[in-house]
Amino acid sequence: MSILTAVENEDSAKAVVSTGHELATALGVEQVIVHIASSATNSDRRRDAIEELVREAIGGDELPRIEIRTEPSIWDRDRPSARIAAEITDEAANTDAKYVVIGSRKHSPAGKAILGNIAQLVLIDTSIPVVIEETD
Repeated sequence: MSILTAVENEDSAKAVVSTGHELATALGVEQVIVHIASSATNSDRRRDAIEELVREAIGGDELPRIEIRTEPSIWDRDRPSARIAAEITDEAANTDAKYVVIGSRKHSPAGKAILGNIAQLVLIDTSIPVVIEETD
């Protein structure tokens, strides 16, 4: 069992990592961090950036498992949100996730019914409970 935490490489992802870490600690399960990137991205530099983000979010020297997934031409084809959401839900199933933790940007009061595109697709496409951390 695990808590799957899906992150972008942004400072706002620290809150998502922290929420996932708190949930994993409370439930006594492993936290798995997943980041989906374009194949054009240098994977070593991307891993280093995600590791640094995770260290800043949870502190300590022991990091949770971090999975960097790449998809060829992810930004060049249509509907990248659907493919990213599918990668997240597949990883949740593969890691036997108890919860998925994902971020969604803040919305206006009228827009609160609509989540970010990827978060919304993950919520719809998985039977696993999804925790959504509102980010800036």
